[in-house]
Amino acid sequence: QSHDVSMEPDAEVWLVGATEKRTKEEKVSRQLKEVLVRRNPPLVEVYDVVERGRHFYRSLVFSSDTMWSLHCPVEGETLMYNSQGAFWHMAAGTVESFVDPAPSVLIFRQINERFGRQMYVPAELLFGLLPDILLERYRFWRSETGEKEQLIGDERARSDTPTRLYVMLERVRGAGAVASIERRYLQVPLVAPMCNQPASLWEEDEERLPDELVDMRQTHCQLALSLARLENLSHILVWTKSGGAGGVQKVELPRLRLSFSRKGKRLYCDQHDGKWMMQQ
Repeated sequence: QSHDVSMEPDAEVWLVGATEKRTKEEKVSRQLKEVLVRRNPPLVEVYDVVERGRHFYRSLVFSSDTMWSLHCPVEGETLMYNSQGAFWHMAAGTVESFVDPAPSVLIFRQINERFGRQMYVPAELLFGLLPDILLERYRFWRSETGEKEQLIGDERARSDTPTRLYVMLERVRGAGAVASIERRYLQVPLVAPMCNQPASLWEEDEERLPDELVDMRQTHCQLALSLARLENLSHILVWTKSGGAGGVQKVELPRLRLSFSRKGKRLYCDQHDGKWMMQQ
């Protein structure tokens, strides 16, 4: 029995194309692009496929609605009107971007046997794949140990609550890779010499359960709609405990300096006593 995927509420389609540019020497260069078209929320994203050190990456260069994108391009903001839904939204970026071929340098490190050799991944190679707020806070390294492939995120600056981020990649036939994002808390060293070392060398706090990031575009629920009125998805973090136990446990809006923690059946504001999030 045939099944029309386009009729599913959260259907998405990936398209592949290329743009051409002719140089003064009459040589033709091509830029490979991938286009994501989503049904709900209505969204079109354009990615450049770029090569660094013989590795290929997907980097977001255009979004038809920055409210629902994980990255907000800084140029080309355009106010657009959705006649079907009768609302305005902000598009940003350009579909005519072109990355000229250029030499690249790979940076590796090895800090312990557990992570093995790690390769540095610049933030611009992760645009649209991870929320901007995570790219601003963490520096990412690609680690391959055995059959497991993951990104390790280390704190860029000192934090009152230092954490380490794990982006675990699982290869799926016909769908590339599916990522799950986990945040683990670090133990702050009590000995002075260790305090001055980078947080990448600190041990993890095994007594605290890790947090797991909720993909708000895949779970297009009432909470996502409520939060979208306040902030772009690029700067919204919704966490549950590992395995999804207990539902949403924490909501963070760093740019607005607001966070909400679950107490009983409600998400209470950490900054304003007695205030909680009402979902309508």
